[in-house]
Amino acid sequence: MDMQKHFQNTKKHSVIKFLFPLYPHHIFKSTKLMALIGTLIALRFIIGMFSITIPGVSISISITWVTDMLMGWIYGPIYGFVLGAICDTIGYIASPTAVWFWMFAIQEPMVGFLSGLFGSFCAWRCVYKKNYLIDLLIQQIVIISFVAISLISILIWVDDKSIKLFNIYKWIVISMITIYLTVMEIFTYLNIKSIYDQKERTLIFIYGTTLVMVAMIICSFLLGPISAIEYLKHINGEYPESYMKYGTIFYLIPRVAKESIKSPLESIVLTSLIIITKPMIETYINELQNKWVIF
Repeated sequence: MDMQKHFQNTKKHSVIKFLFPLYPHHIFKSTKLMALIGTLIALRFIIGMFSITIPGVSISISITWVTDMLMGWIYGPIYGFVLGAICDTIGYIASPTAVWFWMFAIQEPMVGFLSGLFGSFCAWRCVYKKNYLIDLLIQQIVIISFVAISLISILIWVDDKSIKLFNIYKWIVISMITIYLTVMEIFTYLNIKSIYDQKERTLIFIYGTTLVMVAMIICSFLLGPISAIEYLKHINGEYPESYMKYGTIFYLIPRVAKESIKSPLESIVLTSLIIITKPMIETYINELQNKWVIF
């Protein structure tokens, strides 16, 4: 009976630790952890000031989500979702759009939530690492799936030969996707070469790059176009005919082009920040654990 109770308590503790990586420490009772949150939120808006807006398609090129990903990675999926919602709310208050729309508002909290899941899973794999080929295989499946889906979608849907400009854009984007695949594979190869010397760092790279791609696929490729079209219906009362006819061209091509450029940079910045902040967090947590120890 005692063994069963111990097993249940251990299992419960593992779930709590997965959802709240810093448990049993409360972030809202720690000055340093709260200061780090404030710093990352401020950094998110500083980075946002340097975003580039693409006219006509309501898309901006920015790496502001890196800070949301870092907060989720450090503080876990629950706090990641909450902090993402806080960042989105502050951003809306600071620069309100014409109409608040929930499908836009949910994207940043979702990025924080996904980041927390990936961060906790990566931490678990760092402790219980057995075969890195599984982790690498997951990353490669995500990369190749993104490239394959993007190429097939563009080749099938963007086929209006009556508009020559669309076909020019199509082949430009296909070239950018090819460059993206080449760059990501080179970065992966360089990191995998050092797997036997820096296993934890390699795992962070694998799961950091996978996180960027999963967030990109869910929030940019799936929710992005859907929310943009639903927003137009929300403010106009109906779907605009031009967007229904050329929606894929207006939304898919610019987003694929944007992410082909942004994702490698975002992956490098995110994994670098995780590697830099990880020792700081671990040192501070160790200080908290030893705070009441008397020698």
